[in-house]
Parts: sequence; C-alpha cells; structure tokens
Amino acid sequence: MRTKLISVCVGLLTLLLAIFTFGRAVQAATISTTGLNGSEATVTDRYGTIITDPTDLSKWQSYKVSYDWSIPNGQKIQAGDTAPVTLPGNTVASSDLSFDLKDDNGATIGTFTIKAGENTGTITFTEQLIGTQDRKGTLNLYAKGTADNGTHGQDWALNKIGWVSEKDENGLPTQLTWNIAFNPSGNDLGTVTITDTIGPNQTYVPGTIHADTGMYNEKGEFISAGQPIQPEVTVNGKQITFVFEDVHTAVNMTYNVKLANVSANGGSWMNDATMNGVMVGGHVTWGGNGTGNGGNGSDGNEGDPGALGAFLLQKTDANTGAALAGAEYQLQDQSGEVIKTGLTTDENGKLFVSDLAEGQYVLIETKAPAGYDINKTPISFMIKNGAGTPTTNLTQTDEPTVMPPKTGSFTLTKLAADSSEKLAGAVYELRDATGKVVQSELTTDAAGELTVKDLVVGDYTLVETKAPAGFELSTTPIKVAIVADQTTPLSLIATDDRTPVVTKGSVRLTKTDSENGRTLAGAVYELQDAEGQVLKTDLTTDEAGQLTVTDLAAGDYRFVETKAPADYELDATAIPVTVKVGQTELLTVTAKDTKVPVTPGEPENPDHPEGPEKPGEPENPDGPKPPVEGPGEPSEPNTPKPPIEGPDESEESNESEESNGSEESTEPGLPNTDNADDEGTSLPQTGGNSTAMPNPAAPITDTNPGGTIAGTPIGSTGAGKPSRGLPQTNEQPDGEGLVSVAGVSVLMTVLAIGSWDWRRKRF
Repeated sequence: MRTKLISVCVGLLTLLLAIFTFGRAVQAATISTTGLNGSEATVTDRYGTIITDPTDLSKWQSYKVSYDWSIPNGQKIQAGDTAPVTLPGNTVASSDLSFDLKDDNGATIGTFTIKAGENTGTITFTEQLIGTQDRKGTLNLYAKGTADNGTHGQDWALNKIGWVSEKDENGLPTQLTWNIAFNPSGNDLGTVTITDTIGPNQTYVPGTIHADTGMYNEKGEFISAGQPIQPEVTVNGKQITFVFEDVHTAVNMTYNVKLANVSANGGSWMNDATMNGVMVGGHVTWGGNGTGNGGNGSDGNEGDPGALGAFLLQKTDANTGAALAGAEYQLQDQSGEVIKTGLTTDENGKLFVSDLAEGQYVLIETKAPAGYDINKTPISFMIKNGAGTPTTNLTQTDEPTVMPPKTGSFTLTKLAADSSEKLAGAVYELRDATGKVVQSELTTDAAGELTVKDLVVGDYTLVETKAPAGFELSTTPIKVAIVADQTTPLSLIATDDRTPVVTKGSVRLTKTDSENGRTLAGAVYELQDAEGQVLKTDLTTDEAGQLTVTDLAAGDYRFVETKAPADYELDATAIPVTVKVGQTELLTVTAKDTKVPVTPGEPENPDHPEGPEKPGEPENPDGPKPPVEGPGEPSEPNTPKPPIEGPDESEESNESEESNGSEESTEPGLPNTDNADDEGTSLPQTGGNSTAMPNPAAPITDTNPGGTIAGTPIGSTGAGKPSRGLPQTNEQPDGEGLVSVAGVSVLMTVLAIGSWDWRRKRF
C-alpha cells in the first residue's frame, strides 16, 4: 500500500512539472528590441551603393539588408523569446531563409527565419543571452524589390538573373542556375554572340545549357513557343562564349554552375554578360548571417574570418567628371596572376567585383571607352574580411583622346598609254596647294601602284619626276583632293607614252637602162631630207648599178640625180623614200635613165681604100666612060682591101657596099685613064661592044699560072676558065662577064647618087 502511495506521488509530481514546463513554453514573450525595424535597416545594391529610398526597388534585383540591433538592459529574455524583423521599403524575401546568429564563441544566440515573398521575419532567441546585459548584434540578409519598373519590358536587349538550384544535406547551396534572356521583341538578329564571365567559386557545368525560343507577354513573362535553339559554346577559364545562329525570336537560356567555399553565413555570387556592347550583371544571394553578444562588452561587429570582400570602381571623364561606360579592366593578385579579365564599367561608369579573399590586388585598364586614352596607371588596393560588404571604393579617370585632323588617302595606278600594262618604277613627288613638296620618291610597285595615307584634308598635286624605263616622262600634274569624312582611298590612274624606238634604216638604189633594163654604173646622186636640204652628195652607182646609204634615222628622204651615166640623159626627178620607226629591213628603190639619142654630124675623112691588084692585060679595052659629075670634090677615098671571095653576095661584099654607101664615105675616085699601070682598077677601052666594068669587090685574079680558083688553074685553056679574069677585046663576054660589067655599072651609079645626096644634105 505504501508503495502505491509513493508511485502516485511521483506521478503527480511529474505531471505538475510537465504542466509547469508547458506553461512556460506557451508563455514565450515578444521582447523589445531596437534596430530591427525596416526604417532602421541599411539597404545597398549589388555595387555596395546605399539605397536612401528603398520604396521602389526592382523585383529583378537583389539587395542587401543590414541591421544593427540591441535589447535594452532590464529586458528579461528567456529561451524561445522572439523579436520581429521588418524588411525595408517594398523588399521581400527572395527565398525561404533560416540561419543562426552566433556570439563570439560560436554559440547560437538565436535563429532568424522568413518565408519567400514575405516582408517580416522573426528572430527566436535561445537561453544563451539569459542573464546578460548590453545585448546587441547584427543581422544581414538578402531581399528583392517588388516594383515592376520596366526593367523587364520589351525595350531591353539583354537581361540576366540567377538562383540557387541545389543544396546539400546541411542546407548549403551547391549549385546556381543562371538565366540569360535576349531579343524580347523577336527581331531578326541573324548571328548573336554572348560573352558571359562567371565570378569566383563558380565552375561551368557542361551540357546544362537549355535555350528556349518564344516571346514575352504584356506582363514581361516569357512564353515558350517553337523549338529550342542550341548555341555553339566555347569555355576559356571563367569566360564562356555562346554563339547563336539565325535568331529571329526571343531567347531564354539557362545553364548551371557548381559552387565552392560556400559559407554557412550566407553568400553572394556575381555574373556579367555582354552582347553587342551591352553589359548586364546577375546577382544571386543566399542566406544571411547575424551576431549577438551580451554581458561581455563585445560590439558584435567583428567580421567572419571566412567572409569574402569586394570593391567598387567609379570611372569618370578627367575633365568633366561624367561617368564613363565601356572601360575594361584586368584584375591581378599580388603575385601578378590574372584573376579576372573583361571587367567592364556599366552605363553608370561603375565596376563592382565581390567574392574576393583577403589580400592585395591590382586593377589594370586594358581598354578605354570610345574616344578616350587608356589610363596606364595600375590601381592597387587591399581587401579585408568584410562579410561581403565592399571595403574599398576606387576611382579612376580617363583623358579624352586628342583627335588628329581628319585625313584621307589615295592609290595611284600607272599604266602604259597604249595598253593596260601596269608600270613599275614611276617616281612622283606630292605637292600641297602652295606647291611645297610634302612627300617625294613615291614609286609605283610591281603592280604599278603607289599609296599615300594620312593626308590632311586639302588639295594636292602629283608630279612625275622619273618615268619607267622605256617610257616618256609625263609633264601633266595629277590633281588630288582629300575631303572630310573620306572612308575609302581615292583611286587615280596615270599613263605614260612609250619612248619611240630609234632604229637606223638602210636604203639601196638600183640604176637601170629605161629600155633594156641593163644596170648602169656611174650615176651620181645626192640625198636630201623632206625639205630639200642636202644630206649626202656624190653617191655613185657601182658596176652593179647600185648605191647604198646606211644609218638613216626614221624620216622622209629623197634621192636626186646630179650626173647621169655616160651617153644617158640626166633624170632630175626626186625619188622619195621613207624610213619608219623600228625598221630593220633594207629598203630598195629603182631609177631609170634614157640613152641620149644619136644625131648625125660632120662625116670624118674616110681612109683611102686599097686598090685592087693589077689585072691581066685586057684586050682592046673600051675607053672609060666619062665620070659622073658630082656636086663637089670628094675626099680621098680609103684604099679598099682586096676582096677574098668572088662576086657572090657574101658578108664581105655587103660590108664593102655598106662602107661605100655610108654617109661617112665619099664618092670614090675614078681610075686614071692615062696610065693603066697606076694603082686602082683599070677600065678597059671601049670597042665596038661595050665591055662591063669589073666588080671592084671581085677577088683579085692570081697572076700565078700555077694558081687555081675553085680547083681550076688560072689561065687554063681547058674546060675551066678564069672566074675573075677580065675579058679580052677579041672575046665575047659570056653571061658571067655580063653580070660583072652590069654590077660595075650599077655600083658606079649608086656611088654617083650617094655622092650627090650627101652633098645635098651638106648644103
């Protein structure tokens, strides 16, 4: 019985203890605090700039909200007591948050919680601060605005946001998802290149890219429509390049990065993207941190030794102070190792870099904004542990580039005047409008071209000072006008004439008889030019009837005969000849002369003909006939040579008759009738019958009794009889004798008539 009583007492005691404990739990109080109201918070943007009016913050941006709180002395605090935390302005939690606030020894003094999209959170204290005084601490968290201020309307070109997409078993983020959107209006952009630079402690995850095509609605929400598009991806360290082809719709792309060195006190990760000179930044925040101490005098503001720092650079014009966008920088650590490249100031001239470990850094400008010179002075600064807050504010200015006067250029092409041949080696000098030489020895190259650059606007002339080999120097200046805003070089063309080829020519003249074509030597000529000036004289045809003149320059000439060959008439008609440029072959010309006609003149005294040998003694010759009386005394005739043949009409007989009947011969003398023995031909005495005169051309009868004529002995009384003997007076002449007498009569008559005609001509 007693045992049962004890058991009941113990049960009642346990029940009373449970009731007491439950009563204490439900009676947890909301304690008074200061510094946790939204109006008491400090709001900064991603660059660390303090937002003085947080009532219109964008829903597309993350902001850091910081509190310095305290619990008044005398305020009792028990485990489970709470303190409300109000977010400033129109900010709300971007995600569900729950993190601890710790003291200097790492003990948890409370836990902060807030739901995504809510404006108020709560700190729930532990027993750690019970019985302490001077209780105070810090609270830092990330929130976003709620205002749709047009940042994501269709008037933008590129946008970037991100979020935590994976956590580990302790609730720490392990992966982020970055979202890049562009071309909200669905323009035909063709090829688009986006360069994305991820921040520290982030590593790109290959194969995680997904890019939807579609459009944005009136609320700025993306609506997928059509097939996804796959860009070409290039990774170079922290820089990722995406190249999209045939872009004509809005594109919404996501990809993932792995995180490293994530702090339990929360974190902030940055990322920048550029497209066609437009740069946007993404900012992902997670968690937060807080501190709290009491009774030990700690101010609770010591930074977390594991926290990262940041810096903010403001870039301005050195003269006006205007913000400069587009300045690019490279970040190096104290050893000179490059940590980040392509860091670019935004439209406000700001460059913000976070997540930097404590240490010494150098910032170097690598590209100046358009129209400015690079500032080559490195910026050195120190990063201290600062729980993600910027510890260093940096500034730098750039000087505007002094623009040189606007310039232009030209290219001259040199050609042959008679073809499209391009000429190298033409040398020019360039003169300004005053005639001053500004450039010389400008020479055309193998392509016949010369180019002059960076000429100040104005008028110039090109003057050729040396022509290419084989061409004439051009004396015509070439005008060159350089005008403002010239974008392409002027194109000029100049030509040169070829130098005439001087080749010596040769000419040969051949002289011939005009009737029979026989070549004539001894014709003398002189060579004249086209104006008649004598160039050469005494040019005489040789035995072949030719004369040759060499080394004649190109031009017109003429030959003029100054002396004809013997017995030929002079032909003074000029014979033209032309030597052409480049002529190499021998020119030939011909000339003809006509023989001088023969005019009869005074006859010469003929030689005395030899008289015939003395014939045999004629028998009873007839007396000589009286001579025919002529017009005058003839000159003494030549003595005729004795004829060889008989009275036949042979060549010798014809020549004798021709000689006796020529104009130069005179009437032959008559034989002396007084003495028959005189030289000459004795005429027979006339008897009853007239005896014919012997033919003077008849051969002389050989007086040698042993001689023969045609095989018959002379003086023979046989059947043969003398063929050339004169008939005896007592012999009757036979037919042959009659013919001879008749021939003599005829000859005497012809001689008498010829003598008369000659004398008539003379008178």
